Amino acid sequence: MRTIRYAGFLTLVIGVSGIALADDPVFSGPQAGEKIMSFKVAGVYGDDAGKEIDFVKRADGKPVVLIFNHKLTRPGAALMRSVTSYALSRKKDGLDVFVVWLAKDKSKAEEYLTRAKLSIAIKAPIGISVDGEEGPGTYGLNRNVEQTVIVANKNKVTANFALVQPSVTDAPKIAKQIVKVIGGKAPTLEQMNKLAYPNQNMRGKKMTRGAQQKPVDPQLGGLLRRVIQKDNDADQVAKAAAAVEKFVGDSKEHSAQVARIAGVIVNRKYGTDAAQKQAAKWIKKYGKKEEVKKEPVKKEKE
Repeated sequence: MRTIRYAGFLTLVIGVSGIALADDPVFSGPQAGEKIMSFKVAGVYGDDAGKEIDFVKRADGKPVVLIFNHKLTRPGAALMRSVTSYALSRKKDGLDVFVVWLAKDKSKAEEYLTRAKLSIAIKAPIGISVDGEEGPGTYGLNRNVEQTVIVANKNKVTANFALVQPSVTDAPKIAKQIVKVIGGKAPTLEQMNKLAYPNQNMRGKKMTRGAQQKPVDPQLGGLLRRVIQKDNDADQVAKAAAAVEKFVGDSKEHSAQVARIAGVIVNRKYGTDAAQKQAAKWIKKYGKKEEVKKEPVKKEKE
């Protein structure tokens, strides 16, 4: 019944871009005030590996964050690192956090998660839903979103985030809802960004050449990562690029950051061909235009 109920709320999506209409809210999973029901997952790491477990039962009515991952992208992985790292830092306040992986093939998902453990770098418990890519039937999860994040307390939802294109910019909103339940001061975007990219923050504190470069604006970084998603088609790249240029506007600082990152995209061949072509355009558009000295033409002696 819940699946049918939520199906009626699913938002229209523009073409294949996965971008929801601004006036049409997206729903996925139980909403604020509704109960979270028990469900089973197959454990992946540590003591949970090979066991069938119940994250809701494990939370035992305490404050909990449940992240249902419908699809993995770099921005989505960054958001999961950020939120799970923050939640784990509040474990002493009674908070639990769990990641539920949704996949058609449980064995392939387990193989991938085992292989990618270091690159994903998520320390929270991860379980693969035994109900397949649809997830628990009583939850009515929306497959058109990449991630569904649920904050709950006393087995009731206090906040729900249905994220079509998740990025670290969503992290402070989620953390704010966590703080409403367990208290404390909500972290800033800068703090959540550091949790998302811990290794990046250790690098580059001392530049080997010249002056230290200013870190890329977290919001701009999230928009740029959408451009280089490997499953993007040309239209999705164009829409993601338009969002980048809208954010940049007349800002010289952001223009320089885009030019710098565009150079990395081209040199390391990140994303699709369309993404690399777009990056090449940004290098021309936002890069510094250096004067080219013309050598005088020497006349040949007759």
